[in-house]
Amino acid sequence: LRKMGAEEEKAMKIPYLTAMISLAAIIPLAAAAYQTEPTSRDYGAKPAATSSTPVARDARRAEAEASHGYFPFGLYLLPNVGFPGEHWDVGPVRVNLISGRNRDVYGLDIGLIGNMVEEEFAGVQVAGFFNRIGHSDGAVQLACIFNRCERGLSGLQVALANSDDGELDGLQIGAFNRAAVLDGMQLGIVNIIDSGDGVQIGLINSARELDGLQIGLVNIIRDSTMPFFPVVNFAF
Repeated sequence: LRKMGAEEEKAMKIPYLTAMISLAAIIPLAAAAYQTEPTSRDYGAKPAATSSTPVARDARRAEAEASHGYFPFGLYLLPNVGFPGEHWDVGPVRVNLISGRNRDVYGLDIGLIGNMVEEEFAGVQVAGFFNRIGHSDGAVQLACIFNRCERGLSGLQVALANSDDGELDGLQIGAFNRAAVLDGMQLGIVNIIDSGDGVQIGLINSARELDGLQIGLVNIIRDSTMPFFPVVNFAF
C-alpha cells in the first residue's frame, strides 16, 4: 500500500510540474509580444512614421533592417531558433512549435504558443496563446488569449482580447476589444475606440468620436450631443 501511495503521489506531481514549466515559458513570451518595440531586434528604432499608409510603410521599411531574402516555408522552436532564420521573410507556410518571429510573413501562420511578425502580414494566423503583427491589408487573427496589431489591420481578430493601435478596417470579436480608429464593427463585452465609423455591440461601449451606433448596457460617445445613453446610442 505504501508503494502504491508513493507511485500515485509521483504521478500527481508530473502534471503539476508540466504546468509550471509551461507557464514559465508562456509568461515571458506573452510579455515580449505585447511590447510596442521588439526587445531583441531593431527593425527601425526611430521609424519615419507610425501610420499604416503606403508611404509611411515604405519609409519604415527603408529604415528597417534589410531582409536576407524570401523562403517558402519556416519552422521555428523559438523566435531565434529555427529555419530559415528570423532575418528572412516567409510564406506561404510558417509553423512555430513555441513561438516564431520574422519581418514579413504571407500565408498560413501556426503557433503552439504565439506568432510574431514585425512588419507586414497577409493571411491567416492561428495560435494557442497570442498573435502580434506590425500591420496588414488582409489578415485573420485567431488566438485563445489575445491578438495585437500595431499599425492597422484590414480583416478579422478573434480572441479573448483584441487590440489595434492603428485603424481597424473589419471586425473584432472578443471579451475586450480596442482600436485607435474603427471602420467596421466590435462585438464583445467591453469595446473601446478613440474614433471611427461603425458599430459597437457589447455590455460597455466607449468612444471619443463615433459616426455610427452603439448597442449595450453602457454606451459612451464623449464628443457628441448625447455623451451617455443606455441600451442604444448613436451619432452621425
